[in-house]
Amino acid sequence: MSSNDIQQFFNALKDFLQHAETELNAYEKRQEACKYSEEVWDKEIEYLAAKYEVTADYIIEEFMI
Repeated sequence: MSSNDIQQFFNALKDFLQHAETELNAYEKRQEACKYSEEVWDKEIEYLAAKYEVTADYIIEEFMI
């Protein structure tokens, strides 16, 4: 391999690692958003169950499926 080939390889590897880091950060943000959404829905279901004096399971079975 020539030095030019080695340099191209390292540039390609550097670009790949930068892209991978970006994708990992995006994945972590999606996971955080999903967790937050689940927490909000859980609170909303608990609120509705208390408001209508039924169980949370009832709310889920009747309205979430």
